[in-house]
Amino acid sequence: MKKLDSKQVCLIVAVLCILIFVLFFFFGYQGTQEKTESLLAENSGINAQIAELESYYRNESTYKQQTIEYQEKIAQIVEGFAPGIRPEDALATAVKIKKDSGLEYTDIIIGDDDEMYSVPVEVIQAADMENYQEAISFHQYNVAYNNTLTYPSLKDAIKSIFDCGYVSNISAITYARNESTGLLEGRFEMNYYYVLGNNREYVAPKVSTYNAGISDIFRSGIILEDQQAEQEEVAEEAAQTPAVVE
Repeated sequence: MKKLDSKQVCLIVAVLCILIFVLFFFFGYQGTQEKTESLLAENSGINAQIAELESYYRNESTYKQQTIEYQEKIAQIVEGFAPGIRPEDALATAVKIKKDSGLEYTDIIIGDDDEMYSVPVEVIQAADMENYQEAISFHQYNVAYNNTLTYPSLKDAIKSIFDCGYVSNISAITYARNESTGLLEGRFEMNYYYVLGNNREYVAPKVSTYNAGISDIFRSGIILEDQQAEQEEVAEEAAQTPAVVE
């Protein structure tokens, strides 16, 4: 074995210590450091969750009140829509407009019933809304009313539409003047809106008597009950009136 002096021994020992420290750093300390950093990261995430939960707890009463207010607003919006629109509703509106404006219908065209938007049942149940356990869907029901009228009647008809009682709008108005009659001939198109899933049942509207030269606005040939009753009353009075012989 080569003889070494004290300086060489000290140098070898120093190098050995350095190598050992380097090995410890890479295989020992570095692994420990990585674990420490990982734990700190996990703790940071947990601390953030704890802080968030503490915030919820401190503001629990505020959140509950806001939730109640949101649920009430949603209920008010949804309940403002009809629970369904059917041809009977289009007929009821037609009769009202006829009475208010005096227009004469040529025909009424029932269009498409389109689903505009829906809220999945999972979202409704998660929101924990009272009386709402089904999916909520918003629909648009399209109807076109072909008719003849005067210009003043057209203004009355539009006003009547705005007061029809349904959530609706006028999607189109198209008229042309008939030079031979002086009347406006054309149509107005309406969109009715309704909501399904609001825990309400559809109730058909009560349609008032439609008095016109035809039996009904759909030209089905059915005689209106009040017209038939009137004819029977006239016939009965005639039968009870004694004949006068000159």
